[in-house]
Amino acid sequence: MISVIDTNLLYYLANISTEQSTYDSTLLLNNLKSDYTEVEVSDLSILEACVAFRNDRIKLIKIFNFIKNNNICINSIFHDEHNFNGNEIILNYNNPKYLDTIVCHAYKLKKDIENSYLRFWTTSIASIIVSCKSFSINNVFSSNNYKNELATIMINSSLPESPLGEYYELVLNDFYESNDKFSLRENRLKESIISKVFEFSESLYGFTEVEKRGIDYKKLLQKDNNFTQEEWKIIFDIFSDKTITKLEKRKTSKSRSFEKEEIDNLHKNLLHFEETLSNAGKISKWQCKYLRILFESILISKNQKLNKNDIIDSMFLNYYPTKQIISVDEGLQKKINMITKEAYDSKEVSNENYYYDIVNFLNKCKKISSDSKKEKRADVKKLK
Repeated sequence: MISVIDTNLLYYLANISTEQSTYDSTLLLNNLKSDYTEVEVSDLSILEACVAFRNDRIKLIKIFNFIKNNNICINSIFHDEHNFNGNEIILNYNNPKYLDTIVCHAYKLKKDIENSYLRFWTTSIASIIVSCKSFSINNVFSSNNYKNELATIMINSSLPESPLGEYYELVLNDFYESNDKFSLRENRLKESIISKVFEFSESLYGFTEVEKRGIDYKKLLQKDNNFTQEEWKIIFDIFSDKTITKLEKRKTSKSRSFEKEEIDNLHKNLLHFEETLSNAGKISKWQCKYLRILFESILISKNQKLNKNDIIDSMFLNYYPTKQIISVDEGLQKKINMITKEAYDSKEVSNENYYYDIVNFLNKCKKISSDSKKEKRADVKKLK
């Protein structure tokens, strides 16, 4: 089986990070080469490295040297239109002008990808919430979805030039360009994303209800809307009702819990969302499962916040289950475990131990503690 190592492991093996210091890097690399038919790095990791170390070429070149010197294969996940080829980068990174060009391109590309995913995730989660409130699941996710006004709102909001796109461009620029500590920038980013999800849910719910009452929601976005007094009263009542109030509170509240009836509907809508997304065929069904589990943890299970890193993690699911994703990220590991259990039960995969294979491999690559070494020496003395 072929293994694909994640970005954090790549940094550790290239000796530029100590975050995975519980593992013996030499043993880890040797076991990767001996236990798997091939060791690969995704060009997702190449992209992340170019951005993370865009101002530190010594570390970036060190990563590329490690890949090249150890004959690690690059697995390309990007299409030609992205103009980002990991194999080409490894061949040409010693050319300073070429590297400058690639790093600039990588920075823009990564922000574009993140903006695109955040727009899609925001509109998707909002539609899942609103469908529990406003009308039946089928009206939101049916095959003729794009004929109704809700879909039009969602599509327009998903465009790069939309207010949502402009919002996330500012949020991402703040994350990457601010001189604040990483933890502060990350927390600010997470809060900006989740508050926008509920803010957008308010608008989506309001627009949908307005449209159901026979009022053109698009006029709400215009300065000169010329509503009648009766229409203004309907609009005021809609945007003042308890549903909007609850969504407004959830935007800023630490507790975003839903009522039992809402949770039942959310479960149904999340499953329907996964099915519809999978049938559309734009991303792999495993990535669809990942998103459903992620959204579930945000809305139902753990009151979790969306993290920008979830974007790249979800894209790694393109390698599942034909390749072994070697990741030390516990969050990604848990989601892989949940996906594997579901997929095995539904007979979509034959290996029910995919997750445990990752854990067992990593366990045997851990450094031997000083206590363990003492115990081993004691055992040797006893044998003598």
